[in-house]
Amino acid sequence: MDIFITLIVDLKLLDIPTINGISTWNNQRGRAHQIASRLDIFFFSEDLISKDIFFKASIMPCLGSYHWSILLEMNLTFGDYNQPFKFKSFWL
Repeated sequence: MDIFITLIVDLKLLDIPTINGISTWNNQRGRAHQIASRLDIFFFSEDLISKDIFFKASIMPCLGSYHWSILLEMNLTFGDYNQPFKFKSFWL
C-alpha cells in the first residue's frame, strides 16, 4: 500500500470528490450494522486540473443494488469561440 501512495504523490494525482455524497457502496443493513464506503475514485493529474478543465463527479440514484454509479462530467474551455474565422491569403 505504501508503494501505491508513493506513486500517487510522485505523479501528483488528485482525487475528484463527489458533489452529492461520500459513499458509493452500502451493505443495506440495519442502523447498528450498516456499513458504507467509497469504492470508486477518479484520479487526475494536478497539471490537468490546473488548466481550464472543469471536472464534476456526482453519485447517481440507486437502482436496487448495493453499489451506486458515479457520473463524471468534464467541461473543456479553449478560449473565446465567438471570434469570427478570418482567412489569410498567406496560408495558400
